[in-house]
Order: sequence, then structure tokens, then C-alpha cells
Amino acid sequence: MGSFSLELPPRYGVHPKTGDAYWPDENNGFGGYTFLTRQWCEAAAEEAHTDNEASEEYQKIQTYIDYLCGKQWSGRRPTYKSNPIDNRMIGLFWELVSHLTDIRPVASVKPIVSDEKDYVECGNMLDNSMRSWWLETDADQSLAMIVANGILSTAYGKLQWNPDRSNGMGNFEIVPYGMNNVFPLKPGLFLRDSQAIILEEVRALGDIKKKHPIRGPLVQPDQQYSKASGGSRRPPTMPSRYFEALSPQMRQIIGTSVRPTQSVYPAALYREFWIKDRQVNNSGRVVIMGDIGTPWCYAVKPGQPLYPRLRLIVTAGGVILHDGPSPYWHGEFPFADLRLNMVPWQYPGISELKSWVPLQDIINNILAGVLDMTKKIVNPIFMGPKNAFPDSLWSALDWGMPGAKAGYNQNIANKPEFGPTPQIPPALLQLFGLTAKEMDRSSGIAAVSEAIHKKQVPAGDAMTQVQRAQQSPIRLKGRQIEIMLRQFGRQSVYNIIEFYSQNRIMYLSGQAAKFKQVKYNAGDVRQLAEKNVESDSDAVSPMDKLKELAKHFVFLIQPGSLLDLNRVERSALIVRLRLMKDIDRRSMYNELDLGLDVDAIDAGLQKEMQEQQGAMQGARSKMPQMAHGQGRSVPRQPR
Repeated sequence: MGSFSLELPPRYGVHPKTGDAYWPDENNGFGGYTFLTRQWCEAAAEEAHTDNEASEEYQKIQTYIDYLCGKQWSGRRPTYKSNPIDNRMIGLFWELVSHLTDIRPVASVKPIVSDEKDYVECGNMLDNSMRSWWLETDADQSLAMIVANGILSTAYGKLQWNPDRSNGMGNFEIVPYGMNNVFPLKPGLFLRDSQAIILEEVRALGDIKKKHPIRGPLVQPDQQYSKASGGSRRPPTMPSRYFEALSPQMRQIIGTSVRPTQSVYPAALYREFWIKDRQVNNSGRVVIMGDIGTPWCYAVKPGQPLYPRLRLIVTAGGVILHDGPSPYWHGEFPFADLRLNMVPWQYPGISELKSWVPLQDIINNILAGVLDMTKKIVNPIFMGPKNAFPDSLWSALDWGMPGAKAGYNQNIANKPEFGPTPQIPPALLQLFGLTAKEMDRSSGIAAVSEAIHKKQVPAGDAMTQVQRAQQSPIRLKGRQIEIMLRQFGRQSVYNIIEFYSQNRIMYLSGQAAKFKQVKYNAGDVRQLAEKNVESDSDAVSPMDKLKELAKHFVFLIQPGSLLDLNRVERSALIVRLRLMKDIDRRSMYNELDLGLDVDAIDAGLQKEMQEQQGAMQGARSKMPQMAHGQGRSVPRQPR
């Protein structure tokens, strides 16, 4: 990284002088667009990597993963020492993931102007479209992976448009990432305060060429990511069954190394730079930003910001694939972070496993000590003079053999005998139980077992209070997930209006569309912008009308409705209010958010009531009329 401040040159969608679509000259040499942009991107990536690697949580992620996978003992431990593993961490890990992903958020899209019928209908349509999208794209599975990464430290999710989803129609998807993929540059307390966000991952060249057909073929494969591991080959003198029984580490030591081969799918390092670029238009005339024909192409008047909705630069293998404004109208980073243990003194969240690792080591060491003592008890130490037995007998003695006998020399001074038998201290097992209980408590998922094991079980209300107190950490983590989903929901309102067609919205919502997808091109936008500059006209383009429409809606998640344990309590309260006649049936269905059609239910109930009344009247008409006489009932004779 240089000692000078690098500046990014802008890249227009239309040449400001000729009016033609263009890409800056590749051979402009030192100081040109290509050189400066590459230099800036490399410097930004290096700075973001340095800041991220300085985090203690980032440095220990691999250690946490090793512990979850059962690699909890160092390789330098003596072979005669026991190395047992009671992997409680993996059980707590998946239990915590299951608690935090057992969700069904009570969310909705509401218009800011609620007294206008058109806005209310549009809000209902957006709400239904978003619910359909959640089910269609299996977004809950992506959320589970984000939560799993969030337990390690800080997790990220990207809400992006994928043109290959939904049978080629395109759709949004949430892609989970970890700290080794997303690098905020100069983040504050929140992700939105960052000056830039860098996404970094390895992609196959075929995927890069498909997404960027014009400049993708310029990317060359990176040998670091384009080699297939050769592995280890079995030595000719070793039977195959013995070699296959070895661990992968021993195969690397004993086997013959195979030279790595070229992968059939070569890859390169792919990067996305989402930048807050505050440059303004200094050309003295209207310029067009973005690729011509895209929804995010717009005109910029002199003196106005060139990138009001962020700037996106895409590189792969050192080649600039894309440079232009953000393709999303919401103007935010298309990322959301999840920090389950958010702290004010640093941006990365503290890992859940940070307190588990030392407790897991204590449990493993206690088990190892107990096993070593058990070995000494079963195979006790035997001591005696060297000349008590012949050398051949010394090497053949095995006191673990039932009925073993050995004669010794009676002329020796000291009689051979067994050494003292070690005793397992009771406090050791007590420490084991306390450590296991502390791991459960620190994970935030400890149940009410302590209250249940008491001699007197508390009453129902007291039990509920104890359970709520123990589940407070889970509720806090649930609120962090609510914040992340709220960010995605706010962006989804803009995305649906920008990318979905009219027919698709009508299909997903089941209603008539109140806004339409408008066709436009960069020439129309430029012409309209120049007209506004010359005459200060108040004309608004169709694109601006759609963006203005999106501002009138807000995405809401009911606080405390995310986790299943919160939803059950709320549902019980709503049903109790209904039984007490404090709320009507329609309000109960809306509050429970069961996805039921209230009008259809009311119509069905009315029809059922009419059928029951008709059946009762029919049965009453068929019943014979009775007359009383002589102490018994007899049918009345017709006249």
C-alpha cells in the first residue's frame, strides 16, 4: 500500500463528449483509469484485510471450527496419555442454532399514508409478494447458515438478484457469508457506517464469463485456486487394506505424494467493491451513469453527486469486470450483519465459543486424568529388585492376565510388590459436573432442570418466570436477528418494485397490480435530464415515480415475535383474550398471523350455520305430531 492517498476516477455509461457507450481505454498507461482503479482496489482490499486480521475473533475462527469438528487435543501429546473428547460444544452449537432458527417472524409491509386506498392495496400486494418469496427461495435455510456463522463471531448475508433463479425468471436470494468473505472498510458501530464493503470469494471462470460476457473472457485462471489436490499414493510394499485404515495425516506421512493436477474448473479470485463515492459531476454538462438499458441508469446534472446510491466495482484476476452505480434503488449496502454478542468497543461480535473452549478443555482433561488413573488401577505398577526374576520373565510379566503366576528369588533383600493404587478424588467428578453445567449456562439454552430437581416444584407462574429468566440471552440474540431481517425487508420493498414484473406481482399477491413496470432507456433519461437543466422543468421520469412510490412503504417486524418461545406466549395471550370476548375473531386471526383468509372463513362459517339450521328445520318438520291420552302419547289422527 502506498503512502499517498489514491483517488478513483469516475466511469460513465455514456461518453460525456460523444454521447456513445464506451469503456475507458485499456492502454492509457500510468495515471489512466485502468491503472488508478486497480491500484485503489488493491489498496482498499489490503487495508480491509489488515483491519480484519487484527481482530482476535478472526484469528481464532479456525480454532473454533477445529473444536466443533472434534480436533481438541494437540498433536504433541504423548502416546501413552489418554486423549478422550466429550464434544459438548457441537451439541450446544446445534441446539443454539435450532433455537435461533425456529422462527416465523410476524412481519408486514405497511404504507406510511394509511388513509389512501391505493397505498393500502399496494402495501398488501407487497406484503403477499414478500411472503411468497420467503417460501419459494427457502430463505430460512440461508438464515440458518448465517446464524451458524454468527455463533463463530460475525456473520453476513447478502440480498442479491439472481437472474437464474425461478426457472430463469430471476429472483432474490439471501447468500450467507462469514468473516473470511466480507470485509468492511472503516466500519463504525454499525455496518451501514462503513465507507466500503468488499466481498471476496473464489469463483469458477465459467461463472465469471456467464455473469460478465463482455469482459469475463479477459480473466485468466489463478493457479492458487485452479489446482486439484493429488493426495497420497499407497506405497507398493504396503497392503491396501492397511493403507485405507490409516488417518489422512498418516497417509500424508507414509504415502507417496502425488503431484497436484490442473483443475477441470479453473477459478480466480472474485471481488465486489461497494463504495461510498462522493464525487460530483464537474464536466459542466449532463452525464449518463450506468449501463445503457438497465433500470439503474440515470442522468446527473452538473454539480450533482455521480453515485448517490453507492458505486460498485467488480474485479477478477486483476481485470475490472464492471464499474458503475449500484444496481439497487434502495441505495444501501446489500449486506446485513449478524452479531449475536455485540459490544461497543469493537465492530466484530464476540464469539459464543470463546467461553466454551476453556470449559471444553477442562472436561477433556478431567476425562483424560480419570482414564489414566483407571489404567493404573487395572494395570498397577509392579516394583521389585532386578534380580528377583530372570530377564526373560521380566519382559513376559503381564499382571492383567487372569491367574498369572511368577516365582521370584527368595535370596533378595526386598520382596517384589505392587505399587500404591491411585484414588480418584471426589472433587474431580464434582468439578466435571460444575464445568458441564457452566457450559450449558453460558450457552444461554439451559432449561429449568434446576427448579425441577428441587424437592418442591414451583407453581406454574413461578416456573414461567424462571424459564423467562434463563431464556433472556436467547431473547437478546433473537432481537439481533430481528435487526438483520428488518434490513433485508426494507431493501426488499424497493427490490420488488424495481425487478418484478406486473404479471409476477399479480400472481404472487393474488390481487390486481396498482403499479406497473415501466420500460425506458438511457436516451430518454438523458433527454429528460437535459430538459430539466435548461428549463428547470418539474417533469419526473417513470423510473423516479417508481422509486418515489417505494418510499411510501415501511417493513415492520413485531418486537418479540421472532422466536418460537416468544410466539407461543403471545399466541396463548391472544387466544385468552378471545375467550374473554375482549377481541373479535378477525383481530385474533390477524394477530396470530396464520396466513388464513378471514373472509373465506367467515363465509364458510355462515354457510355451515345455514346448513345446520336447514337440517334442524327439516328434522323438525318430519317429526310426527303427538297427542296425550290415557297416560301415554299416541299419534294424532289426520282429519
